[in-house]
Amino acid sequence: MKQKLLGHQSLQEILSQPQAWRGALREISAKRARWEGFFHERSPDQILFVACGSTYYLSLAAAWVWQRILEIPARALPSSELVLFPEANLPRQGKPLLVAVSRSGETSETLWAVSHFRQRWPDRVVARRLADSWPQIGPISSKN
Repeated sequence: MKQKLLGHQSLQEILSQPQAWRGALREISAKRARWEGFFHERSPDQILFVACGSTYYLSLAAAWVWQRILEIPARALPSSELVLFPEANLPRQGKPLLVAVSRSGETSETLWAVSHFRQRWPDRVVARRLADSWPQIGPISSKN
């Protein structure tokens, strides 16, 4: 009986995808100009997204979208890659922008990645909690 219910939930999830994607595309279209303005004000020459777990996969998609829209390099990394291999992953020069994505704003690896990035570019970090409606500039924590 439980397997039937689990299968039913999965089927419902699959069948709801077209509606979910339509809603997501509507949201993106509605907020696109605001986000473009946000990035253009900061004039980055590249964007680096960092996150852990499912927010990392979200960041992969976001990097691809913003690279296409802004026509500048953008990539996503698991936060631990920036912490463990900063020389391999941090830009050597320029005006990069770090977008740190976290559900809670307290993910330890993401906080460490922000700290590493801030050593070179203290004012070039955007902290994005998924529950927030707009990004915060500055410390990433549950208080932002």
